[in-house]
Amino acid sequence: MTLEHATIYLAIFTAVAAGGTFWLAWESRKSSYRQIGVQTWLELERRFDSVEMKQARRKLAHQLKDYTSAKHSKISETVLNFFESAGIAYKEGLLGEELARSSFSFHACRWWEASRAYILQEQKRHGEDTTLYEDFGDMVLKLRLPGEVIDDDEIRRFLEDEAKLD
Repeated sequence: MTLEHATIYLAIFTAVAAGGTFWLAWESRKSSYRQIGVQTWLELERRFDSVEMKQARRKLAHQLKDYTSAKHSKISETVLNFFESAGIAYKEGLLGEELARSSFSFHACRWWEASRAYILQEQKRHGEDTTLYEDFGDMVLKLRLPGEVIDDDEIRRFLEDEAKLD
């Protein structure tokens, strides 16, 4: 074997090794990202089902049943802030669409509709700042089922159910 051949073989081996290393790094990154997504989902699930969040959901349901702008300052934002955080995680790819849809779409879409008047008033109070609850709204747009109707009767039933949470 000549030096020329040995150099060619070494170059080929180095290229194959570099390609393999790149592939392993890529797979490792994908796996880590998936793991972070699952951990994020589990944490959001835990928070959403916590006693504190159920109390906040119950409280907000009572507050929104007869919401008027005169009662604006009395509205608790705990639930809305939760969905804003979930929306940020969703936007950043840290909460996958299927996990978000299966765990949060029903509640997120209904809370969005139930709190729409409050959110619009809050944005108006802050100089028409449409970034307030923007990620919550964007997540709802992506998770809402095509043709899903969430009318006033559905919101009323939903708020009644949430107001009964233990």
